[in-house]
Amino acid sequence: MLDTKRKSSEAPKEKSEEAKRTTIILEKGEREFIESLIKEGKEPGIKPLISKMLDIYRSMMIYDWHFP
Repeated sequence: MLDTKRKSSEAPKEKSEEAKRTTIILEKGEREFIESLIKEGKEPGIKPLISKMLDIYRSMMIYDWHFP
């Protein structure tokens, strides 16, 4: 019979550690621009690009923001 109990050394993953899937809906022009960056080799893929964008956003201070 299989042991269905979790071993004490195996801690359950916290919800914050689990990967979650997110859908981003882009306009045609936005998607074409991202695809061109990837094709030209300027970005390795959409996931690294979005991660880089989020890093930049997090590092910005409120006085760095430009409003129209």
